[in-house]
Amino acid sequence: MTIDPLTAQAAPFNTAAEEAASLEQRLILEVNTLMQGVARAFLESGFDVYFRPNTSTHWGEGDFGRLTVVSRDPEHLREAEAWAKDLSQAFHEYICLRIAAQPDKFSGEPVTLGTLRQIAYPAP
Repeated sequence: MTIDPLTAQAAPFNTAAEEAASLEQRLILEVNTLMQGVARAFLESGFDVYFRPNTSTHWGEGDFGRLTVVSRDPEHLREAEAWAKDLSQAFHEYICLRIAAQPDKFSGEPVTLGTLRQIAYPAP
């Protein structure tokens, strides 16, 4: 039996690449679940939520997508800003969470409890 040295040397790298891809998929699933949970919490607290998926860069170069939380009530907005600050400290730039008095052209599509699954990276 002849062993191809190029194939033999590539085997550990192929295994590592497969493991990295598997870990990335698990990370993406967890972050999607987290973003959906954040949106659910805001929706159940009476906020409007919008989602704009990241379709231009890999999440490692940008983020997983943008949640915009909207309320026209100033007291409600202050509450949302406190929640957003805690989340931003925990997840830094990987989850973009914006609090606003009204949606804008960058807010994306409205989210309801029935459409939480549209919050996903990569975009469904």
